[in-house]
Amino acid sequence: MMLPSKAPAPRELNRRRVRALLIEPQRIFVPALWDILERGGLEVKHAIPEPDLRSLVEVQPQFIFFDIDFIYGEPMQILQMIRMSLPLAAICLYTSTERPLRWHAAWCRAVGQTTGITGIISKSAPEEEMLEALGTLIRNGTYADWRTIPWIRDAGWDPSLPR
Repeated sequence: MMLPSKAPAPRELNRRRVRALLIEPQRIFVPALWDILERGGLEVKHAIPEPDLRSLVEVQPQFIFFDIDFIYGEPMQILQMIRMSLPLAAICLYTSTERPLRWHAAWCRAVGQTTGITGIISKSAPEEEMLEALGTLIRNGTYADWRTIPWIRDAGWDPSLPR
């Protein structure tokens, strides 16, 4: 099965508040992230600790905000499952500033090309910067936190170009 190579058109995300799904394995952070996402222009419908097909199908989010650092399972397989289930959804990863430890090699082989990731925000970003990043992602269809650009470019993804 071929995976889509394009992110949703920015105008599709801009028409009204964007229906979002929050994937955050650490429950303690859910309320704060939910609040930031809502203030950033998203309408968060549901928060789950791990991605599951049932939630993806029920919520049908246009935007997925995914803390990928503490998930159980192979990140690339999970991202591919999300992309196949929701081919038009924007997927924004929330990750540590340093190279992601256990999945960096897989990331460098597959980011953007096979998973259709449309954005990445560093956990080092202050709240105001996160809000600005969400706005940019909703308006332009792509965003890469400047802290992550060196290892994104290692993977051959130019974050300045919409997918």
